Amino acid sequence: MLLADGRILDRFSAPIREVGGEILGRVWYYRDITERRQLENEILKSLNSEKELSEMKSRFIAVAAHEFRTPLTAVAGSAELLLDMGERFSSSKRREILNRILAGSHRLTAIMDDVLELSKADAGKIVPVKTPTHLPVLFQDIIDEINAGDKTRHKVQLAIDGECSVVSTDPKMIRHIASNLLSNAVHYSPEGSSVKVRLHCNEVEYWFEVSDQGVGIPESDRKELFEPFFRASNVGMVSGSGLGLSIVKKYTELLGGQVVLMPSQIGTCFRVAVLVK
Repeated sequence: MLLADGRILDRFSAPIREVGGEILGRVWYYRDITERRQLENEILKSLNSEKELSEMKSRFIAVAAHEFRTPLTAVAGSAELLLDMGERFSSSKRREILNRILAGSHRLTAIMDDVLELSKADAGKIVPVKTPTHLPVLFQDIIDEINAGDKTRHKVQLAIDGECSVVSTDPKMIRHIASNLLSNAVHYSPEGSSVKVRLHCNEVEYWFEVSDQGVGIPESDRKELFEPFFRASNVGMVSGSGLGLSIVKKYTELLGGQVVLMPSQIGTCFRVAVLVK
């Protein structure tokens, strides 16, 4: 029984009997179990936190075993090849092998950078530094960077709605958020398909959407979509650490905004909305 003052009472009764054993009635007793219930809730929360931590550790181990092994194998194999047979190779062949080593090391560095970014965000060590930012210029710059890395295998397009110009925001955080979403969009989309960025501004907020024509996200996976190290069940052999969307969510919340998965008939569409303050 919950009282108006927040106390929790447990009610139980005992029979009142005659000398012959006949029950004449019952007497009711009340016991304050507020502290016990609070302790039970704290224990339950602790167990849930330990379970979540255990699940996160299991995911990290699974991701690390898969994502680290591939580049490490490539780096080690290429290094051994150069060590054993490097003198027999032409300069162009040696350059090709060295590029393979470099690409593997960059992949490992990117994974560790994501882990560190998420760790710093969780520890409260990242604080937004808002400055006047010209959003159309910033987004075009981000798209140009994605295009350069993607080598025009996808068509990345920018559309602008409303009076988008200068707003007070953290351009580094916006760049990180948008770059993560765009990298995912081109990573999980077939070559030659379109990736669209829609930027909208009004007096209350600014938001942007990144939509693609890729594999999409199964309905059963959407509940855990922003959890660290979680990867959708339909990604197949496509590489990924499962950290990008977690970082997107953390950074968006630090800016006082919200990121949501929008309804989409094909591929995926994420919207990041931030209030103008």
